[in-house]
Amino acid sequence: MVKISELTNEATPVEADLVAIVDDGTTTTKKATLGAVLAAYNAKTATMTNKTLTSPTLTTPALGTPASGVLTNCTGLPMGGLSTTGSASSSTYLRGDGAWSTVDSSPLTTKGDIYVYGTGNTRLPAGTNGYYLKADSTAATGLVWAEVVTGGGAHTTQDWTVQSSAPSDPSAGTGVMYVKTIDSNNEGLFVKMKKNGSIVEVQVG
Repeated sequence: MVKISELTNEATPVEADLVAIVDDGTTTTKKATLGAVLAAYNAKTATMTNKTLTSPTLTTPALGTPASGVLTNCTGLPMGGLSTTGSASSSTYLRGDGAWSTVDSSPLTTKGDIYVYGTGNTRLPAGTNGYYLKADSTAATGLVWAEVVTGGGAHTTQDWTVQSSAPSDPSAGTGVMYVKTIDSNNEGLFVKMKKNGSIVEVQVG
């Protein structure tokens, strides 16, 4: 057996170098090439189970399917790796159900336009000054611009055709105003309306 009396550092060891191995169980000193020692080490550590690694750097690892993990600080997530339907592009977005959908382009073109919906996204142009937006189920979008009807304010002149007799009774829920001849010297303004369940004629002027 060769007695090792002095050890020196080898600056650039190679796989063919011989190294001394001391078996702790038998205190037997053995020799092996550095390459053989590395091969044995790599074979032993090729499969690791329940090992804790602190901040390791993995170079192109094939991780398979991890049982769990937190990807909060991960970057470079490939979109192609997600389970989705449809096609990803610069004009699509990923919905919560995993489907790629196209972003609707706005139909608005002019100041005052309103974004509404009929059978699809639609532009409702601004109405006439002073008009208000009114619900209308007969309109394509369910909305129309309507004129504001106000009471009071300035009065307009109403021309009445003098009648020789009262007109027919108005239909249910309505009334009628008219001017009727009273006698050769007098005319009167009358209203026909429902009162106490019956149509009555009332002179108002």
